[in-house]
Amino acid sequence: MNKELLNKLNELVGKVNYLPYNIADTSIVLGTPQVPMVGVEYVWARYDAQQTTMIKSLNGKSIFVSNNNRTGTIEFGLLDGTASNGAVEILNLTGIPFPINIVDSKTGGTSRVLGTACRLIATPEWRRDAIPGVNIYTFSCARLEVNQGIRLPE
Repeated sequence: MNKELLNKLNELVGKVNYLPYNIADTSIVLGTPQVPMVGVEYVWARYDAQQTTMIKSLNGKSIFVSNNNRTGTIEFGLLDGTASNGAVEILNLTGIPFPINIVDSKTGGTSRVLGTACRLIATPEWRRDAIPGVNIYTFSCARLEVNQGIRLPE
């Protein structure tokens, strides 16, 4: 972000406070009843399909249309040796898709990822080898909701 744009933003909304991200503020719960995960190293989520498409019109204008395809992927890494690894494996052994809820506590719940009907899928070997001491779990979700959220004032 260039300095000019940052100054304009500060004029419009007041002083912007950029805080470093802390993974310890993120909580992940799996299944129903909810099982909290401990030893979280990282988490990411992405949609499988683009969420908006621009449709061009013959009159020269265009509109953006939302995509109803909300399938996505959630991946997180847990420290090796934590009880949460066993909880993930047990939930997977049931064969029943389960929800995953990820919330950043510093945003008061406005920043969250919610995946419904999630199933554990294979994680590529190169990704598992990239971070030693961390078990990586990748899930395919039938419906994924990602909200960026806003940070609470301190």
